[in-house]
Amino acid sequence: MFITHDDEGDWEACAQIERDYTSDNPKIKVYQLTGVDKMACFIHKGQWGEAMKPSFDSFFECCRLNGMTFAYPYRQIFHVGERESPDWNTFVTEIQYPLK
Repeated sequence: MFITHDDEGDWEACAQIERDYTSDNPKIKVYQLTGVDKMACFIHKGQWGEAMKPSFDSFFECCRLNGMTFAYPYRQIFHVGERESPDWNTFVTEIQYPLK
């Protein structure tokens, strides 16, 4: 499962689907994300939300210094996390920004 976010503030939950899928529900849209030639990515281990700010700040500074320009949507992929009794130390989040 991962999340995409576009430059207009829209969020989508995404999941890999192993077969063709259609839905009669107008609230469910099924489509393939467009391919990306280059991505700028970082991995954050630990709690989400405000705790991720230092990781984002470092990432954005590195991208700025290297003249990178972002495209959208960006993606958040949640690799690990305890569901039953959350231990924030087990949460691993990958952030991916397509580059122009």
